[in-house]
Amino acid sequence: MSMPTNITEYQRKYYQEHKKHLKEIKNTWLKKHPDYPKLSMRKYHRKLRLGVLQFLGGKCVRCGFDDVRALQIDHINGGGNKEVKLINNTKTYYLKVLNDKEGKYQLLCANCNWIKKSENDEN
Repeated sequence: MSMPTNITEYQRKYYQEHKKHLKEIKNTWLKKHPDYPKLSMRKYHRKLRLGVLQFLGGKCVRCGFDDVRALQIDHINGGGNKEVKLINNTKTYYLKVLNDKEGKYQLLCANCNWIKKSENDEN
């Protein structure tokens, strides 16, 4: 096998030549560690959520509560339920919040969020 000029070309050729063996190795490893994909994604989503919470200030804008277990992303002008249902993907939703340039989101604790929903008659 001659050495290709760039590394991705080399990797592509190597994978094509060893595809079957590499898949067997992966499948064997996954059989020994069946919970890994789920745990890995859970860890990723937790880290992403913490980043979003920090981006939004890390505490409730109404009362200052800062326990991440009870903090929720709130849509300042309402309509959050509809948006979340449309997106239907946690990662995409968090990335949308991080890329928000209009200031549509704020951080509220669960109590303040429910109080706001009640006061504004939101669904």
